[in-house]
Formats: sequence, C-alpha cells, structure tokens
Amino acid sequence: MSGEDVRFVLLAHFTAVAEAEMVRELLAREGISAILSGMSDPLGIVSGAQPIRLLVAEADLERAQSLYQAFFQKPFSEDQAG
Repeated sequence: MSGEDVRFVLLAHFTAVAEAEMVRELLAREGISAILSGMSDPLGIVSGAQPIRLLVAEADLERAQSLYQAFFQKPFSEDQAG
C-alpha cells in the first residue's frame, strides 16, 4: 500500500487471545495486514471489559472474510462486526 494511509476495519471479535492470534497469523501468512485491538495480557486472561477485535486493511476485507470462513468454518455475519 504504497505510502498511502491504510484504513483498518473490523473482521471479528474474540474472547480468547490465542484464537485471535491464530487468525491474525493466518491472515499475515496470506499477505493480509491485520492488527489486534483490546488484547488483555499474554496469558490470555480477558478482563471482560471489551472483546478482542481483529482489524484488517479495508482493501483486504473480502479476502479476509473468505479465509476466515474457509479455515474456521464460521460464517461471517454482521453480528461479529458490530
């Protein structure tokens, strides 16, 4: 993304750090920029205040949704995004 600002959008929510990291790593291997927001601590203890959010580059959202569905067999729904 040659020097332009990248806009990140929500792909999914998670309650477990390990699951969120696994999906982020899968996307990274496929060349999709992804970041986690709202992580608790490295031990995976969630405070309960907010779920972990997986954000992807807006330009990669459709491909990220397809990969998420294919590897985790979870249909993407608007419920996850909002």
